[in-house]
Amino acid sequence: MAETGAAVETENTEKNAEENVDVPAEKPVEEPDADTEEKVEKEPDAAESKVKELTDKEGMNIKNLACERCKSIVLRPGLANATQKEFFLPHMKVKSANQEPNDGETLQDFWLVKGMYTFENVGFTNTVQNIKYLICADCEVGPIGCQELQNKDNFYVAVDRVIYT
Repeated sequence: MAETGAAVETENTEKNAEENVDVPAEKPVEEPDADTEEKVEKEPDAAESKVKELTDKEGMNIKNLACERCKSIVLRPGLANATQKEFFLPHMKVKSANQEPNDGETLQDFWLVKGMYTFENVGFTNTVQNIKYLICADCEVGPIGCQELQNKDNFYVAVDRVIYT
């Protein structure tokens, strides 16, 4: 660091002197004391606590994931990791004539499943903007999750779009 009034060795020093430009001295960055920092306890939100109840210590699902409507098992325990990734999923309802194209919700809590053959019972929609949506193969309700086609081995099942048995 340069002190006030001391020559700073840089390529621009001579140029700055010729132009009569004052170069400010560097000031040390003051770091807050660890003792004086306020410690804010963050309360877990409902989704975070729900995921915690459904995972083991490695973050794997401990219960069956099943369809909300027909109760068909979509995935067995120990086959998915809890993860957070933001996806927009259309609402799980019958389409109406006045439904908007952006009628849905952005979700963040998902089960990450590696490989399509890991599922017990899941169907796939046609590709929509580089995403395939996951549906129940028995009753065709959905979407319960999605697959990004950039990484074809990763499938995401929304924590809030299935029930646990």
